[in-house]
Amino acid sequence: IPQDLPQRPVQDVGCGVVCDTIGDAAQGASGLANCTPLGMEGYGGTAFRTDLLRDGDWAFDAVYQPLETSFLRDAKAAGLRILDGYELHFHQGILAFQHFTGRMPADLSTLRRKHLSPDP
Repeated sequence: IPQDLPQRPVQDVGCGVVCDTIGDAAQGASGLANCTPLGMEGYGGTAFRTDLLRDGDWAFDAVYQPLETSFLRDAKAAGLRILDGYELHFHQGILAFQHFTGRMPADLSTLRRKHLSPDP
């Protein structure tokens, strides 16, 4: 974690709590989400120490390249259910297409299959 991030005291922000450390935030959490570039190609590492994964039920990583990150491997090894960043990536693309064209793609299952296929 970058050391130059602003330090904030624990405070109520209405929908959650801002904590001083990731360890404080993970304590008692049923799920953990990585919404940083850590784990993405060119940004190795993970935001969560493995000891923080033991009490959770699930883990989500917004990173979609690669789909299997260190965080998700560690979470899976700790017995957590995992969700990789593919769904976020896929649905952002659909919403962008709709925004720019005013239409929804006709067949999402075919689009998903073609998107996952390595062939052009």
